[in-house]
Amino acid sequence: MPTEGLESITVCDVEQFRGFCDAAGITGDKFIPFKAEQLSGVEIPAFIDSLRSVIKKVWSRAEPELGFTDVQSEVTSGAYGYNATINGIWFWFGFYHDAWAQFGNSPVWIGVNNRDNRNLQAIFQALLAIAPAHLHPLEVAGDPNWYLPVSIDPDTHEDAVVEGILRQLRELKRELDTIPP
Repeated sequence: MPTEGLESITVCDVEQFRGFCDAAGITGDKFIPFKAEQLSGVEIPAFIDSLRSVIKKVWSRAEPELGFTDVQSEVTSGAYGYNATINGIWFWFGFYHDAWAQFGNSPVWIGVNNRDNRNLQAIFQALLAIAPAHLHPLEVAGDPNWYLPVSIDPDTHEDAVVEGILRQLRELKRELDTIPP
């Protein structure tokens, strides 16, 4: 192990850092101990059911309105949502808990294939154009797509949440439709 520049770090410093990590619950393995109310309560399952309901409602309106093609529903160990194409470009929309756990921001995500051979820069720019001001497209380890968290206004009625997500899907379609075939 290189020791250059470490002369001023003391055992006390290391112990202080370890104590900080312990107090903050930083374990390095991402496991966060369960709380009794999380295991026995209905709040978390109800929240996930609400997400699924919103995603279904958004999709039931978006699919006919926006003319998606090659539509498929998808349930995997890390996600629940829909695959489709816009202007021949594959995309995914839904609840993606792996991305949510890794990056935060939102439980609902839009993914676009970053292996499209037509124009990767244009696809990236399309995602950037609809991204919230402080975000950019992200890559999830082991996943061949770019993802953006979908903005959801907290403490709003379900209809407003659905409409807000639909607005973002409309923006995505508008941007992807500008990419030449």
